[in-house]
Amino acid sequence: MKKTAGIIIALLFLFGLGMKLSASAENATATPTVNPYMDFQGLCHDDPRVVGKSFSFEGRASYWNGNPSLLVWMIGTHRILGVREGAPIPDNLKGAMKDFDTEVYGTFTACPFTPYKKGVMQIICIDSVKIKKFVERK
Repeated sequence: MKKTAGIIIALLFLFGLGMKLSASAENATATPTVNPYMDFQGLCHDDPRVVGKSFSFEGRASYWNGNPSLLVWMIGTHRILGVREGAPIPDNLKGAMKDFDTEVYGTFTACPFTPYKKGVMQIICIDSVKIKKFVERK
């Protein structure tokens, strides 16, 4: 009899605890989770992984070996920005970037995927680009 009473008390305790947990789960606001490795399709300023405001700059885009392979130099600085692998690339830039020997100059609008940190390559996606010229490397 004592054993049965102990089991009933334990079950009532667990049942009460379960009810309390489910009530707090109903009151909690759900936070959507985003897989940082998924390929996001669409304009990058709508991407939930963007960590700051978009910014515009004069730059030169070119492909290089490594990851990320598409790099953008901010003209007039020592900064190199890396375009996240799998991020959408504007159609006009895709068309101008034929291969690893093409450099595209223009006005870029980028969205940051990582915060700025001095001495560290910032990862971005390119929201838009106004191409001024493209050059074939020698």
